[in-house]
Amino acid sequence: LSGGYQRRVLLAMALAAAPRLLVLDEPTTALDPAIRRQTWHVLATKRRGAILLTTHDMAEAEALAHRVAVLANGRLLAVATPEEWRNRLPARERVHVDLDPQDPRLAELAVHGTVEPYAGKVVIYPSSPESTRRLVDTLLGQGISFTVQATTLEDVYLRLVASREPSTAHAGPAVVQHAGSQV
Repeated sequence: LSGGYQRRVLLAMALAAAPRLLVLDEPTTALDPAIRRQTWHVLATKRRGAILLTTHDMAEAEALAHRVAVLANGRLLAVATPEEWRNRLPARERVHVDLDPQDPRLAELAVHGTVEPYAGKVVIYPSSPESTRRLVDTLLGQGISFTVQATTLEDVYLRLVASREPSTAHAGPAVVQHAGSQV
């Protein structure tokens, strides 16, 4: 059996036992995206008790968790629901802008939020919903290509870890508890 198939069989065996607490470590590592989402669906619908899992995949934590605890360098930084985590950001969107991080036009755009380089382009985290609207108007007016996306748990995680201390760039996994039986 392939590694991914073995993982799925082990998960099915664990769920069949109907434990009050199911502990999973990186349950969807090395699974292709379709199987990963199918596994998330199975975990969300077939579990009978609480699930405690560790993951480096913030999308997985967002999909499965009712509460998320973030660890960095062996320390617990905070615990909150995914919604509470996202509410920690001033705006609910991030704007990917097709400009080089050295482009002089970024100085004008920076008044709308925090500008961060990302994959040879930039991401702007607006400072408020109104800043998002003004930023979009500015980008449209200048003919600059951009996309607006909802912020994710990963956005919050990266900002939390970066704000705590610079040495946590390689923070440990998130610990996620799926609601169910209290543990």
